[in-house]
Amino acid sequence: MATSEKNSTSKPLDIGQAFVGVAEPVGQYGSYTIAVRSSTAIQYKILQGQEPNRWDDVRILQQPALPAPSNVNDTEPIVFKGLIKMKYIKVEIQNNENVKQLYLRSTLMFRDAMPLNSLDDSISVGGIDENGNKHLLATTPDGVLKTNTTVSVEDIKLDGTTDSIRIMGSTDQDVANIKLINTDVDGKLNINVDGTTQQLLTDILAKQTLIEANIQKMEINANQEPIMVQDIDVGINNPPVQFAAGQVISSVVDMGFGATRNNDVCFSGHAIIGAEGSGYDDPQVVMQFSFNQTDWYADGTAASYYKESATGWEFSFQRNNVGLRYVRLLCAKPIQLNMLISTKFKN
Repeated sequence: MATSEKNSTSKPLDIGQAFVGVAEPVGQYGSYTIAVRSSTAIQYKILQGQEPNRWDDVRILQQPALPAPSNVNDTEPIVFKGLIKMKYIKVEIQNNENVKQLYLRSTLMFRDAMPLNSLDDSISVGGIDENGNKHLLATTPDGVLKTNTTVSVEDIKLDGTTDSIRIMGSTDQDVANIKLINTDVDGKLNINVDGTTQQLLTDILAKQTLIEANIQKMEINANQEPIMVQDIDVGINNPPVQFAAGQVISSVVDMGFGATRNNDVCFSGHAIIGAEGSGYDDPQVVMQFSFNQTDWYADGTAASYYKESATGWEFSFQRNNVGLRYVRLLCAKPIQLNMLISTKFKN
């Protein structure tokens, strides 16, 4: 068992802030356990991949806020477990509330075996009768296995070196036509198919898995609706919001990643044009792009306007196949806005 230093944290998050761990190799482990306590609701992502920062397995969990422990009453953090499926793992934690966190404590631990706890978890064993009905194995109140025979289980004794239990089967469920289930010399179960049939079955299963994955991707691309955020809406009779050159106008648009990533972004707005010489008679806005919300880049392309009147200009500024994850709208020349909407969507 080991504790991750790169993907554990105890630093509270600010409004809209996220903790992003570091990809680390975990091929020597079998499972992971995460314990987390947060003063706000959070989104928890567990990412796994064959290469660092190329994630093929994404698990997203929405976790509610937990009160601070009182040290008087029983309490425990939120705990969830999973299997190590790929070579690298990383976690991301997003503050989902519009308040600064008072505390955040999250620990990621790796274990050598599957996450089965003898105190909390169990395995149920049962079978199917001749009518197709499912049944659990029956026990006495003391946990002793019940058998449909007059022979007591306590009277059955096996020698591990000379005795064995044989498993039999019948094609017609007739006890008079029972045959011993067949295995090869290594104990592997033999099935009545030739090599060609076995390969055909293997190929069919592989193609079925691929088809199901592609159908899921098609459904995501076909059905994912545009996501719209209204940044400004002051109404017709209220003063517009003024921005000076260099000011950020919109909230940051997160295009996401993976199968649900959006490709296109559009900023739609209504500008109020001032009199000549007012400073608001030649407005200009541009898009900026970033991969980390710290370093921002623009290509110099500005929005064009539909001039519905001398004092009211409209724009719908769109960019397709956005390469970087984060986008925002920047004021290049002073502008007055009474409405601004940002929309992200699939193409």
